Amino acid sequence: MSSTYHRIYSVVDQIPAGQVTTYGQVGHVVGCPARQVGYAMAALESDSSVPWHRVINRRGLISARRDGLPDERQRRLLQAEGIVFSVSGVIDLTCYSWRGPDWLFLSAEGMNPLPEIC
Repeated sequence: MSSTYHRIYSVVDQIPAGQVTTYGQVGHVVGCPARQVGYAMAALESDSSVPWHRVINRRGLISARRDGLPDERQRRLLQAEGIVFSVSGVIDLTCYSWRGPDWLFLSAEGMNPLPEIC
């Protein structure tokens, strides 16, 4: 497993039940593109303990899989955690969005907890 995937999985492991985050937010924390976060989630074994189902797209939707359809298993897992979907299948990110890992976690993982100053 690449070190980037390891960092991605470490961050996703921090997302509590009943909350979601986006591929882009994980990528921002780890320092990689959102697409790479998606590849990492797709690479997980089916019996993985990483809560992959808590990562959704920036529009609050479950992303389409290889077959072009959203993952119904992901929806069921999120609903079991109390996450509510709108009629059109959108999760309200203002209500269910995770605020991100704490600074101690970031520091322990060797990630910079401070934003870059331009």
